[in-house]
Amino acid sequence: TGKGLVDYPAIFQILASNRYAGWISIEDGMNGMDEMAQSLQFLRRMCADYFPFQP
Repeated sequence: TGKGLVDYPAIFQILASNRYAGWISIEDGMNGMDEMAQSLQFLRRMCADYFPFQP
């Protein structure tokens, strides 16, 4: 969901600046499918923002 203590923008900036092209995954689901869907939306937004060169 992007909430919590992790500085996702900093992590994605480092990955993007190094043109990382590997897998990015989420570890979630402890609070049900709704939260899992929110986490997936967040991950997709971050990827679109930081990895515009990816297909």
